Amino acid sequence: MNKGIKITIFVQLFIVVFLLGIVLGMNIQKHRMKSDNDVTTEASDDNSDEKKDTTVDNTDNNTSKEDNNTNNDEDNKNDFETNHVVVERDVDYGSMDVPEPTTDDWLFTDGNQIVDAYGNPVWLTGINWFGYNTGTNTFDGLWASDLNQSIQEIANHGFNVIRIPFSAELILQWSRGEYPEANYNHAYNDYLNDMDSLQIFEYIIGQLTDLK
Repeated sequence: MNKGIKITIFVQLFIVVFLLGIVLGMNIQKHRMKSDNDVTTEASDDNSDEKKDTTVDNTDNNTSKEDNNTNNDEDNKNDFETNHVVVERDVDYGSMDVPEPTTDDWLFTDGNQIVDAYGNPVWLTGINWFGYNTGTNTFDGLWASDLNQSIQEIANHGFNVIRIPFSAELILQWSRGEYPEANYNHAYNDYLNDMDSLQIFEYIIGQLTDLK
């Protein structure tokens, strides 16, 4: 048989098989869709009575949901008020006495826990407050805030550790009896005005130690 005739017959057979496959697939899809529609119709009929019966219940449920939402809003409000930090703005923090150094505030490790001198677990939550590593020679930001009030606000927010970056040059100056000026707002922090930069640092450490 001629090679060209063989190719022609093969192509024709392929087309016939392809068309038969399409027709068969369409029939299968048609029967499947019909079966799904029958099941959906039956399910809708079965559920019609249930929907009628639950109409009143849904009304009650909506009322309950509104009550629950109201209660949840009140609970969330209470939680917010509980966690909200309240700072007494009218308090005159002013100059405070520097407490005597203590020896009972050391921290230790016990297994995988940090504990205080009495064995109570301690959770450390800290922040950074720079300034002593710059020409400010005290905490940064004190040109716009009261020192003691700022310290109290930090404690009120739950922080119990302050990391203070420090300039080695400033320590050397103090060791030589040199006390560079601390830059802060003298009106907001007038109780610091009679202290040199080292005395201010000692005062700050005292106030941090005395926080509850």
